[in-house]
Amino acid sequence: MDGFAVLSLLSTTISCMSKTLQTKVASNGLRYTSKVSGSPFLGNGSTMSCFRCGKHRTADQLQTKKLIGRNQRVCKPSCAELDAARG
Repeated sequence: MDGFAVLSLLSTTISCMSKTLQTKVASNGLRYTSKVSGSPFLGNGSTMSCFRCGKHRTADQLQTKKLIGRNQRVCKPSCAELDAARG
């Protein structure tokens, strides 16, 4: 491999919708130095996602509504009101 190909393997740019992350492979072969410990889901793990906004909520924050001919779990009272209340 030439120098350019090796350099492109060692450095990767990841483009997300709102931000661009630059990562590099360390000398020990790892790309990341640390990872945040724990789970992004709080509580005992009994969450479901809202059919409308896709955010994970606990069962007491969801209600069932008939959408597209099926009962779906959605935020109660609404996605926008729940986000505003949580900050």
